[in-house]
Amino acid sequence: MPTPPPTLRLDQLRDPVHVRSRALGEDLWIAPDEYAGETLEGVVYSVSECLILLELAPGRDELVAIHRAKARLDADLVRDTDQSSVRQAYHAALARYRELERACDQGGSPETEAELLALAQTLTALTGRLEAP
Repeated sequence: MPTPPPTLRLDQLRDPVHVRSRALGEDLWIAPDEYAGETLEGVVYSVSECLILLELAPGRDELVAIHRAKARLDADLVRDTDQSSVRQAYHAALARYRELERACDQGGSPETEAELLALAQTLTALTGRLEAP
């Protein structure tokens, strides 16, 4: 039986890692937050940015949109601590979740079920960021 490839946790990353993203269809870099070495060609995500994306669990189309905005604007992803925007994102995700739930109840496709699961993960992450009013 073949040996599985080694795994590396994001918090263990010490040097930049070149990644070929199947979801985005292009190459990118993941680098430690404190990386100050040579300039890397292409879009570079810090470990903190990767953790934000993992928490948000965007769908493929959302991920592509985030990536394109980051690349075009040469921007950094930052955690939004404004509770009103967290609540707004939560309510938008919940509305979409309910819409997809109805579609699944009527025999939705596997893609619908996959998006529903991704939204459930997003709602869980957002719930953890909400503070009591």
